[in-house]
Amino acid sequence: MKVYATDDKAVSKVELYKDNKLFATKTSSPYEFIWDTTTEPNGPHTLKAKAYDTSNNTAESNLIKVNVNNPTLDKSPPTLKILSPRNRALVSGTTQIKVTASDDTGIAKIEIYIDNNLVATGTATETLSFQWNTKTAKNGWHTITAKAYYLTGKTTTATISVYVYNRK
Repeated sequence: MKVYATDDKAVSKVELYKDNKLFATKTSSPYEFIWDTTTEPNGPHTLKAKAYDTSNNTAESNLIKVNVNNPTLDKSPPTLKILSPRNRALVSGTTQIKVTASDDTGIAKIEIYIDNNLVATGTATETLSFQWNTKTAKNGWHTITAKAYYLTGKTTTATISVYVYNRK
């Protein structure tokens, strides 16, 4: 990034502040700074330049907001779990389906499917619950699938099977 600074006499130095902390200083033109964002946590950051003249007068730039989004910083693999019901469980009546997802970069959306039919969607959340009235389903085996969409563009799915049994 390049900072332009001028003075009627001379600029003695330019400082670059990242997230309100001094990041780098240059004492000669061009005032160019290199910021390797791959070493930064993903998310919002602020940048500001401060120029000094030879009389120690100062001028500051406007605050610049940037968002770092490095998929390579995804330190742990995304996770997706169906917390309830358990795989191969016997279910009846109203059954809660509860799903959790996590990723270093964040969750964009979670979906729940029953037998390939979308029944619930949650956005920008790490958990999603759905109350399934199994009385509307036939007795027998059914597939519950959860799908998570991560901010990096990745997706993952988790699937379980449950046995619905409702007395008639």
